[in-house]
Order: sequence, then C-alpha cells, then structure tokens
Amino acid sequence: MKKYEKHIKKYLKERRWDNLRPADLAKSISIEATELLEIFQWTNQSLKDVKKDKEKIKLVKKEHRMKGE
Repeated sequence: MKKYEKHIKKYLKERRWDNLRPADLAKSISIEATELLEIFQWTNQSLKDVKKDKEKIKLVKKEHRMKGE
C-alpha cells in the first residue's frame, strides 16, 4: 500500500494538486479519468488487444505526456 501511496503523492505533486481539498481532488481525478476513457470509447477491446494496438498506446502515452508537462 505504501508503494501506491508514494506513487499517488508524486502524481499529485507533479500536477500541483497536493494542496487541494478532497472534493476538488475527486473532481480533478474524475476529469483525468474521463480524458483517458475517451480514448477507449466505442471499443470493446480486451487488455491483451489494447496492448497490441499501437495507435491506442500512442494516444495513452500522448495523454500522459500532456499531463506531465
């Protein structure tokens, strides 16, 4: 659990979310999840298929890089 806690704290700090109130943090997480889910909208791919889908992987990496800047 500590491993995940450390990763989450790093993620929050990178986005300057580490001082947000819980309600604001929940909203921000929901928005981020929605942006990621948009990539998979209207598909029914298994995890195995997604891992083989170079275009999907490219989009996910692009979304991740945009948030990390």
